[in-house]
Amino acid sequence: MFSNVLTWLKTPVTTLIEKSEQEDLKKGAIKLAILSAVSSLISVISVLISIFTREYSSYYEAEEIWEKKMTALENADLFGAFFRGWIALIVTVAIIAVILYIIARIVKSPKDYAVTLSMVNNVAILNVAASLLNFILSFIYAPLGIIISCVTAIYGVFSLLYAFKDSLNLENSDKLVLAFAGLFLVVIVVLVILFYSILGDFLDNLSDLTDVFSSFDMLSNF
Repeated sequence: MFSNVLTWLKTPVTTLIEKSEQEDLKKGAIKLAILSAVSSLISVISVLISIFTREYSSYYEAEEIWEKKMTALENADLFGAFFRGWIALIVTVAIIAVILYIIARIVKSPKDYAVTLSMVNNVAILNVAASLLNFILSFIYAPLGIIISCVTAIYGVFSLLYAFKDSLNLENSDKLVLAFAGLFLVVIVVLVILFYSILGDFLDNLSDLTDVFSSFDMLSNF
């Protein structure tokens, strides 16, 4: 197992391409479901441990501290948090795989969705492993775990991009760059529209509130 991990780390691009050729859509979907469950479980356990290891003032009695911890546990809604985290990672991975699939189609590459899903899945596995390591190291020295997570994220992104590019077998990468830029522009525009449509009323109310405070400031100057 260690040799497989070492090979993955030494040849990430080659490994991603090879695995994408071996996995079909069903296997990719199952792997994504399991991966998301593990990631969400790590997050829930982290919250659970933080609740029970939280320090309280000596002013509180042991019974009061226990009641506060039970209240925090109820408010945490661990089951709901697990389900939301599970769905969130599935949707995120699936959307990234769709984006890569669309780009492959734009540059006229006959790549199936199963291929892009496999690539994103295997990069996500690396990041989930890093989050588990970060969780363990947080008990020893938290900044070290954060550094490892950041490095792993960068490593994973570059591995995915280069593996995807090499799998397309393009003689000219100009179309690939244009496809990436165009599609991400569309995604950004859609996200901005959604952001303003969801938070538009809130921002308007905030602006009105700011105007009211400005008016009070002007009156106070008189």
